[in-house]
Amino acid sequence: MSFAAMMFAAAVAAGPATPAPSGPPAAGPSADATLNLDNKAQNAAVAARNQAAEAKFDAEMAEYAARKQAQDAAYAQAMSKYDAALAAQAQAHAADLAAWRAKVVACHAGQFSNCAPPPKKQTATPIGN
Repeated sequence: MSFAAMMFAAAVAAGPATPAPSGPPAAGPSADATLNLDNKAQNAAVAARNQAAEAKFDAEMAEYAARKQAQDAAYAQAMSKYDAALAAQAQAHAADLAAWRAKVVACHAGQFSNCAPPPKKQTATPIGN
């Protein structure tokens, strides 16, 4: 016999299930008032926890916003400093390049004092010495 058949046979042998009572249990006015007070107290506790959690969240968000604003200001200051250094470096490079080009033009014009010195002749060093 299969498991399902055994379960069906056991259910048939047990007979009909007793019906559950319909409707809520009878309660007097004092039970309802007590239940309502208990519900109100629990609801107030939940509301207080929610307000405390919301206040904590708001405080954390305000702290985060202040910290982010300080970080953004520090970043902007660092970028400004970097941009100024980069501009100074580009200006120095342009000045050096212009001076070098002027020396090249002067060298080509015959002012040999502006020419680069010839490279030193390198001599090979024997291996093993």
